[in-house]
Amino acid sequence: MPHWYRELIRLRKARPGDPAKASVRWDTRQLWLTMTCAGQRAVFNFSPDPQEIPVPEGEWILSLFSDGAAHGDKGPVPGHGTRIYSSAASGI
Repeated sequence: MPHWYRELIRLRKARPGDPAKASVRWDTRQLWLTMTCAGQRAVFNFSPDPQEIPVPEGEWILSLFSDGAAHGDKGPVPGHGTRIYSSAASGI
């Protein structure tokens, strides 16, 4: 668990941004939430089931994941999984 938090802090420091300018999307039926800010995108699957969660246009690189990401950044996000992506343009 400490590794997870250290990596989150590293990503946050590498690309500071104004949280007030974050873009948040959610689906209350499918139980997912995404937040995009400063070239980073957090994807949260609150459902117990794996599911595809929409990704915005552009090239996104998987930076951190809670699920082992056996399929890299492809495929559904596992139940209760979290993935953090960085924009390829951000260089993180």
